[in-house]
Amino acid sequence: MMELTLEYLQYQLYGYGYLNTVLCGKKEASFQTYYLWDGQLAGRDCLYIVPPEDMHRISPLAAAGCAFLLWQEAEGQEPCGFANALILKSPANIPALVNILNHIFYEYHDWDRLLTLGGPDRLEELFRRSQSIFRFPLLLIDKFFNTIAHTPGVHPLSARQEPYIQELVMARRDPASRGPEEGPFIYRDSSTGQLLLCLNLK
Repeated sequence: MMELTLEYLQYQLYGYGYLNTVLCGKKEASFQTYYLWDGQLAGRDCLYIVPPEDMHRISPLAAAGCAFLLWQEAEGQEPCGFANALILKSPANIPALVNILNHIFYEYHDWDRLLTLGGPDRLEELFRRSQSIFRFPLLLIDKFFNTIAHTPGVHPLSARQEPYIQELVMARRDPASRGPEEGPFIYRDSSTGQLLLCLNLK
């Protein structure tokens, strides 16, 4: 299962028109659910929607392992110096933001279920759902780097790209098995800086 991260959330919110956001924090935090902060933290591995003026009420120790979404940067202060946070630099309508988060989380979990249940007979549905969620072109290749399927606007791979794809296939290898990563993962292309969503199909 691919983890939900602040970087993924930033990408999705951008698609909904939140163009001016800032990521801060030293370690990447993942989460599977979110809460509107009500004065206490329900647990780790969660995303908390917090007004920036309340961040000073959360201790750095309690914030460890959590992620925060601040809907507007507090003036004259750095509200997330000790926490992993995504700051919306412009004011946000909270009910509208919550509706968008509901949609982002639903689509993510729907896509994850499709990956779990997916097989060769469901590739067309996987491509359709993936493109609607992630909003970028998709290409499916086999282990010999032959193009199996692609969404409109994507050109099949040429042979000269084989070393590059091999690098992707072996990205994030598991040191124990020395095999490719299992499940979907994010890979940053070192030559372009572009983030790629990768899935090694068996």
